[in-house]
Amino acid sequence: MGVDRITKEAENGNTHAQFKLGMMHYEGDHVKLDKALASYWFMQAAQAGLDEAQYQISRMLFQGDGIEADEQYAFRFLTAAAQQGHPESMHNLGVKLYFGEGIDSDRRSAATWFLKAAEQELPEAQNNIGWMLYCGDSIPMNMEAGVAWLEKAADRGNEEAQHHLQSIRGTMITG
Repeated sequence: MGVDRITKEAENGNTHAQFKLGMMHYEGDHVKLDKALASYWFMQAAQAGLDEAQYQISRMLFQGDGIEADEQYAFRFLTAAAQQGHPESMHNLGVKLYFGEGIDSDRRSAATWFLKAAEQELPEAQNNIGWMLYCGDSIPMNMEAGVAWLEKAADRGNEEAQHHLQSIRGTMITG
């Protein structure tokens, strides 16, 4: 589909076309790189409820990337996307809750979001929930389940999980 057709679809309210056009402007793909215009199209799709757009606009709002930074507004979109089951949003919300980035730290809630994202095969979330379970970090310790999640993450190439498993198994090389 050409740029003109995507633009027309976006202007007619097609949220997927709005997201695609936003990505095109964000990356400078077949159009001039224009993050402000990208944020406009992401915002259109995000306000209409498209989880991918909610995730992308939240990232831009957190970082002030092409749009004025607004942490509270970013949290609204990140939470909305997470509640719709967007794996990266669930993971990122978990990270923000875990470390108290912009909100009060709530590691139990972080674990809930990590688990939801891990169940959707997101390796970073599998690593995080695995380590929390293994260590009993703010949730009941379950070493067996923790190792199982870490193994899933490691099998998917997550280096942090691979290091955790080496540490657990006593094969960490120190120098």
